[in-house]
Amino acid sequence: MLKTIIRYGTVLGVLLLLLEFLRRANTVGIVSSEFYLAVIAIVFLIGGFALAWSFIHFKSKRRRPAPAAIRHTDDLSARERDVLSYLVHGFSNAEIAQSLGVTQNTVKTHVKNLFVKLDVTNRTEAAAEAKMRGFID
Repeated sequence: MLKTIIRYGTVLGVLLLLLEFLRRANTVGIVSSEFYLAVIAIVFLIGGFALAWSFIHFKSKRRRPAPAAIRHTDDLSARERDVLSYLVHGFSNAEIAQSLGVTQNTVKTHVKNLFVKLDVTNRTEAAAEAKMRGFID
């Protein structure tokens, strides 16, 4: 964390010095106003791309727990057990679909079937019911 603060502080300090130098050069007449504005626009453009990349990179580094091990039961199909194992850990439908290689609509169908079979109305209740019935190790 400290390294990140120092890194961003250094970059911002250098940019501030550059912009101040260009402002003074523009005031004296060494640099044209168009060049000064172009440099400012480029700095903000690159800064925006860097910020967006850091957000995307941070989100992709998030680790999710492995799916829970579900005991075999005749009540649930194999795919429903797979979906339930991800559901217990709070995965979204999109994340479950990506992990299992199916569409989100397929996951929604399995979740609905789980709700009916477990006699619950939401994901939290489904996870609690699965634990209570002993489906989860």
